[in-house]
Amino acid sequence: MAFQNLSTSAAKRSYKPSTAKALQLLPSQAEFTVSLASGSSIGHTLGLCYHKQKQYQKAITAYTEAIQTNKFFLDAYIGRGNVYMDLGSDYGFEMAK
Repeated sequence: MAFQNLSTSAAKRSYKPSTAKALQLLPSQAEFTVSLASGSSIGHTLGLCYHKQKQYQKAITAYTEAIQTNKFFLDAYIGRGNVYMDLGSDYGFEMAK
């Protein structure tokens, strides 16, 4: 439960200018949840933070890990597609359709 509160707290920070602080908090906690359902939420939150910081490759990796944890996590697919579109990737435009 405490971990979930941390990820929620860090996610809220990602929508404020302190995205860098959220990125400092999340990666150290994410390794503990790789096989848990909440791991997909952590991956998605990391993806959001990395995307906002324009760290596109890290965002793609985080979203992909979230998808691998939960193949039905639609927001992770959308987030990854948005990163591909920001990169101007034809593959991303196809995947986002």
